[in-house]
Amino acid sequence: MINVKEVRRLRESKNPWTLKRIGDKFGVTQERIRQILQKKEQKFCKKHHIKYLKVCRYCYNETNYKNLLQSNIRKHNLNEEIERLSKKDRRGEVVLQRKLLVRKLHDDKEFKLSFSAIGKLLHRHHSSIIFLYRN
Repeated sequence: MINVKEVRRLRESKNPWTLKRIGDKFGVTQERIRQILQKKEQKFCKKHHIKYLKVCRYCYNETNYKNLLQSNIRKHNLNEEIERLSKKDRRGEVVLQRKLLVRKLHDDKEFKLSFSAIGKLLHRHHSSIIFLYRN
């Protein structure tokens, strides 16, 4: 059985062992040692239920898109944004952007649109908009 603490100690000592040398000590390949070390470094995003190494890509995209959406609203490019997000596209980042737009249009004091009005803007049924809003 491979002791992860021991592997990490050998890897981070003053004279760090190579992955090959550690693998030989435990009777596995250097690739397996690399995988074990990488898996130990992974974090879990509770919001999006995924594992990541440095930054959750959805949290990162969400933050960037919120800033972009704010600047687009200031520049009056909201119609272009609505048109872009109303197209049939199910990629994760597009769905996330659509979700943030729905929240903005529904919650913001400036807009305060109903779900059916947002659905008409995005060419979707209001139940889909409610689902986006709640999830």
